[in-house]
Amino acid sequence: MKIYVVHNGFVVSATAYSSKPLRETVEDLGPNTQIEEIEAEENNEHDFANVAGYLPFDPKIKYYFLLKEFEGERPWGNFKILADEDTYKSKKITVKPGARLSYQSHKLRSEVWTIVSGTGKITLDGIISPVTPGSVWQIPVEVKHRIENDGQIPLVFIEVQLGTSFAESDIIRYQDDFGRDSS
Repeated sequence: MKIYVVHNGFVVSATAYSSKPLRETVEDLGPNTQIEEIEAEENNEHDFANVAGYLPFDPKIKYYFLLKEFEGERPWGNFKILADEDTYKSKKITVKPGARLSYQSHKLRSEVWTIVSGTGKITLDGIISPVTPGSVWQIPVEVKHRIENDGQIPLVFIEVQLGTSFAESDIIRYQDDFGRDSS
């Protein structure tokens, strides 16, 4: 997990797990972020400094520490973030047998999917094609897409997102098996 320090809705400090600049807002961090309010008191000044880094200690200000999820379980399977940088984000995504991701698109990013193991079907703007290990799929900005595991073992692929935003708010859902709305 990455620890962010937020003040007045903006990230002002973060632990050094990424070189991403500190210009994200709370909204950019997505719905799977846990928020912990930390009182800046004299007796925890040392712990505060260890987490907040260069941020000046001020006992009159409340800071919020956000723990961003780098691995997560979803109804369709799970994901693990491999890299989170300015111009790209990569994930290892595992889809359970019989499950599929929502039919979605993005306005601010394209994606490249490389199938690692398992079999299934990809839908790109309504056209369904089989996926097998070694196949690579380019998903341009605003193309509706989804992947489905129609096999007996987990379907694993590496997703590389390229663009200007990788926030959950850039997901436009058209259909979702789990009742999730568009972000």
